[in-house]
Amino acid sequence: MIISFDGNVYSGKTTIINNLSSLFGYNKINEHSFFIDNLTFDQTNFLATQSKFLEVDKARSTCLRNDIDLLDRSIISVAAHVYSMAKIGAIDKRKEFLKILKKNKNSLIFPDRYIYVESDHETSLIRCNSLKNYKDTGDIYLSEDYFNYIGIFNEKINGLKIKTDFKLNELEIKKINNKIFNHKISKVGKKQMIKKIEGAMLG
Repeated sequence: MIISFDGNVYSGKTTIINNLSSLFGYNKINEHSFFIDNLTFDQTNFLATQSKFLEVDKARSTCLRNDIDLLDRSIISVAAHVYSMAKIGAIDKRKEFLKILKKNKNSLIFPDRYIYVESDHETSLIRCNSLKNYKDTGDIYLSEDYFNYIGIFNEKINGLKIKTDFKLNELEIKKINNKIFNHKISKVGKKQMIKKIEGAMLG
């Protein structure tokens, strides 16, 4: 079973995944940036960058197992970024991105369960500031408008929402684990998910 965790920066996705993996032995798969750090591509070209993120799923798919796989960000995160960049007036490449998405659909990882991890803007900023010596996050990703549009997009996809405006201790991680596996959610196929992404992005 593939379970993806998507949402804004510093919402607690990686912390949840690391703790679930540690407590229950689930297989964790790092986010796209881990795989592209040593790859070269044209970072000045918006669509080339997004296309590269999609291609990286080919590498991530080799890390999948047959039990429980925890995916740190899925294609939904890439789509949410494209949507948010358009909505804040930075660059609108939604239609072009959708063409790339459909072209690469067979090599993408589509989760069996989709988790939207949400924390409020202020909480995420506090978390970012506490880690400023360890991570380099662009200002645009921390702007309130961008942050809000990421949330709007994820709400449109309608996965299981987990709020993390609290300390993620062992007890809370166990509660999250129970919530994920007790939540009745039907698997969405590739074509259905692409339609959901397209509807959320252009709607």
